[in-house]
Amino acid sequence: MGSFWKYSCIILFSIVIGAASLASSEGGQVCDNSDNKMTTPPVIDLSSLLDSSATSEARAAVVQRIGDACRRWGFFQVVNHGIAQDSIDSFSKAMQDFFHLDTPTKKLVGRTADNSRGFADDELTKQRVDLKELFDVGHVPRPDLAPDDPLNHVLDGYNQWPTNPPIFESAVMDYYHNCANLSASLMAAIAESLGIPGSFFDSSLGGNHTSYLRLNWYPIFEANGGTSKGADATALGVSRHTDAGALTVLLQDSVSALEVYSGTKEDAGDGKWVPVEPVPGAFTINLGDMIQVMAVVFCFLLLILTEYFVHDLKMRYTYSVYPLDILLN
Repeated sequence: MGSFWKYSCIILFSIVIGAASLASSEGGQVCDNSDNKMTTPPVIDLSSLLDSSATSEARAAVVQRIGDACRRWGFFQVVNHGIAQDSIDSFSKAMQDFFHLDTPTKKLVGRTADNSRGFADDELTKQRVDLKELFDVGHVPRPDLAPDDPLNHVLDGYNQWPTNPPIFESAVMDYYHNCANLSASLMAAIAESLGIPGSFFDSSLGGNHTSYLRLNWYPIFEANGGTSKGADATALGVSRHTDAGALTVLLQDSVSALEVYSGTKEDAGDGKWVPVEPVPGAFTINLGDMIQVMAVVFCFLLLILTEYFVHDLKMRYTYSVYPLDILLN
């Protein structure tokens, strides 16, 4: 496994300040998630949600499964999500080619005090440095103008692009827009599952929103001697946390590194950590802080918010999971 690199990409579909989510699988089998005794988050087939020719009964059944998963887990995986494999493949290659570049080259598009979009390798979670590198891009209000045009400066900054790989910008933005469309469909289904119109969240998610796409790379963890960041054999790629936004769409690769807490929070001691096994062709979805608050305030209904963490790659010798993923919020 010494030559294996783990990648992750996240798109955050946000309300006001951004959204985040992750999802989990159930052994790769599409299932009905209405059973609250289910031991892992479910996998849900979106065919009848996205197909305009599907019957209203079939669509309603998918909406109910999504609602059940939100109430029970706050996590689920989706298949037949409508995003073409070509888009995913082009994006994945561009992402991996970028992270293969040397660090000084990547830092040419590094984040700054005035712009939180771009490359970084010093992210903190729970006051600990994450064992990963990342690259953030996001919403562009005026795509007809240059990325750094003042009209494209939003709350978290503006997009900046490396010159290499040449297809990086086009592949990343194509993937971003596809995932944003999927996020909108999921938000509509979540609204319907709460008994409110599917358009309920539209005003919060439109216009100059701050949704963003995060690309994550979790380098190999060397058990003997740690990494350049001084990690030890008990280190995590990302410490346990909940996401701050509304919804996260995550694309995992074939290595499982994500664990989800089956209760509310670990501090409450009301659950256990459940490994999330990647399902080929699936996206992992999880709810963030904002969607839970909005559901309580506006609908008087509770959606579950679940903690998760990411193992470092070579922690396979200590834990049963490994680095993750690709995310879209």
